Amino acid sequence: WLEVSKLQQHQLGMTQRHGQVTLNNHATQLRNGTIQLQHLRTILNFREVYQKLVTQITGTFPDNIDQSEASLRKFDTEFKHLQSYVKLFCAVGGIEASQLVSLIDDLKSMEQSLELSVAVKKFDGLLVRPHLHWLYSLRASNVFADIWSGTVKEAGERDALKQEYVVEQVIPAARQKWEALARSIEGGSAVLKDIRWCVDLDWKQVKME
Repeated sequence: WLEVSKLQQHQLGMTQRHGQVTLNNHATQLRNGTIQLQHLRTILNFREVYQKLVTQITGTFPDNIDQSEASLRKFDTEFKHLQSYVKLFCAVGGIEASQLVSLIDDLKSMEQSLELSVAVKKFDGLLVRPHLHWLYSLRASNVFADIWSGTVKEAGERDALKQEYVVEQVIPAARQKWEALARSIEGGSAVLKDIRWCVDLDWKQVKME
């Protein structure tokens, strides 16, 4: 159809040719990881249609969509965890997080036009990165919020809390306290002052803890 004589002189032909070029470009970008996140999200939303069109136009089945989706989901997850860390955990005690805030703002402003291969490297080198998933899992815990606040307060009395200090000292200390509390409850050795929250919180919150 695209090769029909004089078809390219008509608007329909030009539209179809543009669609063909776009599909070819996106298929190439998908293979080499340079596809923009906004285009990848569109492809994922219409995966079956896209696969059929690319196969028809290029003669090659796009077999790396799953891999690209996994990379995108990992980026989305880590971005969400980082925002939670800054908003919920760094806000307590005035922990210094200006570089993380700048990173978040930059990613928000260019997220959709960001290329996948660039996006997956945006969190490389972040000292807090290994701890983000664990902290995110405790974002709704009132008990851990108290442990975190107390640990930050203790540390803050000695020094301004930079990210290096938080990662090396505060997070490990808070985790140690959290895990010690969990062991004491499981082993039946917890003292009343450490589990007062069982009485103070409603039962639904207690079960969530």
